[in-house]
Amino acid sequence: EAGANTVMLEMCGNTPTASGKLFGELSSQMHHLALSRENRLPCIGLGYGFSSDAARLIWAFNKFLGSDMWYSSLAHRLGLGDADLAAIPDDPEHLDGIFNYEKKYSSWFDSESAAECAVFFSRSTLDRYGSSLMDYSADYSALCDTMIHSGFDADAVTRIPDPGSQYKILLLPSAACISDSKLEKIEEWVRSGKKAVAF
Repeated sequence: EAGANTVMLEMCGNTPTASGKLFGELSSQMHHLALSRENRLPCIGLGYGFSSDAARLIWAFNKFLGSDMWYSSLAHRLGLGDADLAAIPDDPEHLDGIFNYEKKYSSWFDSESAAECAVFFSRSTLDRYGSSLMDYSADYSALCDTMIHSGFDADAVTRIPDPGSQYKILLLPSAACISDSKLEKIEEWVRSGKKAVAF
């Protein structure tokens, strides 16, 4: 959109969750990364935790994905009294110089995705096929989770990639609403010798 200069994902709740799940926000973050990549905008993942370990984990998760990071402890969620809250370290103390480390070794974090597989997020299907997390988005998220847990590297895309792109396989999870122009691009993709798998 005009005027936007950053794409931000708020990773709601604590990361990792109380059950230990780390990748619960992966599909959302992949979608936000697609928007930032396609619009040449920086991407930030905002995560919450109560400890230095959680802060570092949120930082590592964002660095793994290639995005920047914003951390907040929101210690008031713990339900403690004022004296106990005052004893909890502030957010910068949780991070303990981690941004200085990133700055010192900046070349380590200057990279681009090498994924050969693209997962298409169909906004038109989301808008016109129920607009509910119980329908289209659930299928998209399930596929992203399956890919990462099976050891496959994939990028989300919101546009049909050009056949000259790095991608070799295009996955279309439950994309029920495809415009004629997008369908032509998919056909062009397949004619070029690349694979498309529609669920």
